[in-house]
Order: sequence, then structure tokens, then C-alpha cells
Amino acid sequence: MGVGMLSVFIFLAILIIAMLMLGKLVAKFPGQPEQIAQRQTASPPILPSSNTVPQPVIAAISAAVHQHRNK
Repeated sequence: MGVGMLSVFIFLAILIIAMLMLGKLVAKFPGQPEQIAQRQTASPPILPSSNTVPQPVIAAISAAVHQHRNK
């Protein structure tokens, strides 16, 4: 039990140290996330041309559900 608790303590200590180091690294490069976010949201989202589902797709889904319920 002691070994397990010690290993968890060591893991959490390493995790805290890594988070602190990442925080310092992010502080060195201000403005980077905003520029990346602006580039990603610059293109408009691709929307489907129609909001309706084609009849063959509805029929296939209905048949699959019917077959699953009859098993």
C-alpha cells in the first residue's frame, strides 16, 4: 500500500511540475493562441445543402431498427 501511495504521490508531483513549466512557457509567447484561433475561424463552416434526410437512408435505418428489434 505504501508503494502504491508513493507512486501516486510521485506522479502527481511530476504532473504539477509539468503544469507549472507549461504555464511559464505559455507566458513567454503571448498572443499566439489568439492568432491561431483567428486563422481557424476565418473560413466559414461547411453546411449541408439540404436539411432533409433522403428517403433511401430513412428506409435503410428503419429496416435495420426493425431487424434489430425482431432478434
